Amino acid sequence: MDDKGPILAALYALKAIKEAGLKLSKRVRILFGTNEESGSRDIKYYLEQGGEILIVGFTPDGDYPAVNSEKGIIFFDAIKVFRKKDSSINIKYIKGGIAANMVPTYCEVKLQIRDNILKDKIIIKIEQDGEYLILKSKGVDAHAMEPEKGKNAIMQVVCLLNTINLGSTDIANYIHWLVENIGMENNGYSLVIDCEDDSGKLTLNLGMADINEDQAMVRINPRYPHNFKGSNILAKIRAKAQTANIRIENVTNEPSLYFHPDHLLIKTLI
Repeated sequence: MDDKGPILAALYALKAIKEAGLKLSKRVRILFGTNEESGSRDIKYYLEQGGEILIVGFTPDGDYPAVNSEKGIIFFDAIKVFRKKDSSINIKYIKGGIAANMVPTYCEVKLQIRDNILKDKIIIKIEQDGEYLILKSKGVDAHAMEPEKGKNAIMQVVCLLNTINLGSTDIANYIHWLVENIGMENNGYSLVIDCEDDSGKLTLNLGMADINEDQAMVRINPRYPHNFKGSNILAKIRAKAQTANIRIENVTNEPSLYFHPDHLLIKTLI
């Protein structure tokens, strides 16, 4: 469905038209783009090579018979540099996720333990590595447009770390902020950005984490309904982040796409 089946459906549709000898009033062109999930640079390339600008087009990517709305899509990094570090438990790193638009299925944490207060509390798979413990968290994958169908491996282990005494450190404060404002939620409620209209509810996915002894970065992907503005949602996120001295950087905000159900294109497709 995303999007190998629709490729074949589009090809077979043209094959059926050709074999039936149907006369078309327009020329039809299928574009096979392979960069939609990471920037849509394929379309830019197509146009740079003299590709014809289409009069009207659609993407066979969605539920039958037609999808007339796509939520606005935001990506951003929540970054913090750590200065206050001294603790009996030292987090060497937290790493997980491969893309912000996918629920992460694996996260790994490396801990340096200076006493035994942690060992009886671990419920996630652990491995001993000399003086370190490696925590391995496994989740369930899902697309960021429906994160409720997955299980977030990063936030699952972050929530566990939040129950441990990590001392009065910057990384402990960062972890606490993540749990308090995101946790295992996927609707933005604790960030005060939850909203809903006829295109559905806002979704939120924390898809990547790269945290070490010196600084933290997590990449987050909210998707908002078409009746709401991404700039307003980002303003609320920035206000929340500012309370913990977290910087919001590398922001992209793709506005929602909406065609009224009575639009000619939608009626024709249906």
